[in-house]
Formats: sequence, C-alpha cells, structure tokens
Amino acid sequence: AESDVYKRQVSFFPNILAGPISKARDLLPQFRKKISLTNKDFSVAFFLILIGSIKKIAIADYLAANFVDRVFDAPTFFTGFEALMASYGALMHLYFDFSGYTDIVIGLALLLGFKIESNFNKPFLAQNVTDFWRRWHITLSNWLNEYLYYPLSFSMQNLKRFGIVVAVLITFFISGIWHGAAWTFILWGVSHGIAMAWDIISQQARKRVKKLIPNLIYRFISIFITFNFLALSIVLFTAQDVEHAFVMYKMIFTELDFSLATQWIQLYSIPFGVLLLSLVLHYIPMKWIDKAKERFVKTPLIIKTILIILTVLLLYQVFQSDAQPFIYLEF
Repeated sequence: AESDVYKRQVSFFPNILAGPISKARDLLPQFRKKISLTNKDFSVAFFLILIGSIKKIAIADYLAANFVDRVFDAPTFFTGFEALMASYGALMHLYFDFSGYTDIVIGLALLLGFKIESNFNKPFLAQNVTDFWRRWHITLSNWLNEYLYYPLSFSMQNLKRFGIVVAVLITFFISGIWHGAAWTFILWGVSHGIAMAWDIISQQARKRVKKLIPNLIYRFISIFITFNFLALSIVLFTAQDVEHAFVMYKMIFTELDFSLATQWIQLYSIPFGVLLLSLVLHYIPMKWIDKAKERFVKTPLIIKTILIILTVLLLYQVFQSDAQPFIYLEF
C-alpha cells in the first residue's frame, strides 16, 4: 500500500465503519473514472443527507431518549405492555438510526463522486426472516452469503437440506459474534438462524397453507408474525445483558395487560406519535419517495436552500443533549 501511494497509483483508504459494504469489483472501477458531479448529483446527495438526519435525530434518537432506553435500563419499573411497546420502539429506533446513517453515507459518497448501493428495502414488509435479510443491511447479507453461507452449503451439499440448515445456523452464529462478543448478540444471531432454518424446513407446508387462504390475508399474517418476531428478537440485540433481556421477556409474556394501553398512550403521547409516524414513514411506497426526490432535484436553488435551513432549525429543536452515536459504529 505504501509503495502504491509513493508511486501515486492509489491514495484512497477509507475507514469503513458500518457500511454499506461495497465490494472491490463495484467500487474500484469508479476510481478509474474522472469524477464528474452534475447538479442532479448534488441535489440527490443533499436530499439523502437531509432525510438521513431527520431519521436519526427526529425519530431514532427521540424514541431512544424519551422511552426505549428508560425501559431497557430498568424493565422492572415498567409494565408488560410498556416492555412490549419498548421492543417495538427499539426495532424502529435501530432501523431509523441505521438507515439514516446509510442515507447520510450514500449522500456524502455521492458528493465525493462515488455511487454506492442502498442498504435497505422496506425490511418490515418481509413475510419471513429469510425475506427480511434480503431487505435489511443488504450489503452485509450479500457479504455473508458470498463468503460464508455459499462456501459452507457447497461443502455440505451431500447432506442436502440438512447441510443448508447447518450452513444457515453457522452463518448466523458468526453474524452474532460479528456484532459483539456477548451472549446477547450470539443468541440474537442464533434466533435468526433458527428462524431461517424454519423457513427452509416449512417451505412446502407454507405453500400448501398459502393455497387455502386469500393471498392478501396470507401476506398480512406473514408480515405481522415476522414483524413481531423481529421486535422480540431485537430485545436481545438492545438489552445490556442476557439477564435484562430475560426480564423484558418475562414482563412481555407473563405481565402483559392491554387494558393499560390508553393510560400509556396518554402518558407517552409524543413518543407514541413518533412511533406511529416511524411505521407510516417506513411503509410509504418507494415510488412516493422517488417522486419527492425528483421534485427536490427540480426545485430552484433558493427554495432548496430555504428547505435545508428550515430542516436544520427543526432538527435543532428536537436535538437531544444526550444524542447517541450511530448504533452500528459500535460493531
């Protein structure tokens, strides 16, 4: 590397912290091209940076500071219903934190003349955990598939379906360790591995069930089950340790009282509103977002400047003094 720098052949050594994880075959060819930024590139970049900042500050940090962290830090002081809502909040917090980070990174890369791939595709529309990992942290999923899962499954191809299941379990066990050398992350990875193994084993049975009920109903039920599995598994990902995680599970499964919902909504009206807003924003069709991006690109420069200033002022108003670093920078 030092000789390449000395010979002025290469001088690009980014510190990759959390992704998107770009493969050399996708990124290196861009080094050979002359950097040329159009007005559209600048507009799209600032659009992504603004959207990412809103996701991070106005949604992710707000949910964490005003509800989620309180419950996870001391779950015994809250009800089972609050523990359940905190698990939903933790899931949305993680998504908007990480997808916000990704939007900002893609926007900054575009300002430098590099185009990197997206990392998320409506993950909570997934109908099973396998589908979820095609939509969540896509670049990590592709990396795990290419360098872990495919070699493992190929080496055990004589075992057929059993070999595929073993390869999946090993891959997600390693994924758990990659996120952190703690039992919470290991159990989180194993839980997703088991869920994907179930997807493989039950594939034919699910096809038969799908034929018996209308597709829209089947899809809704599948998304609902998958979303709740993700919310429950994120407890392991978010909790300080296994003990805190199991206290959360105990609260959810043994002390859940939906009659407290009205009281909780009144007490946490703003966090509840932000949680609902986060769900709505996630489920907005991509074509609507693309249209908003196109409209921003076509907006006159003076209007763009005003919008940027107004957004910064808005974010300043909701900015938490104890704002958190991006979650995935910890891994």
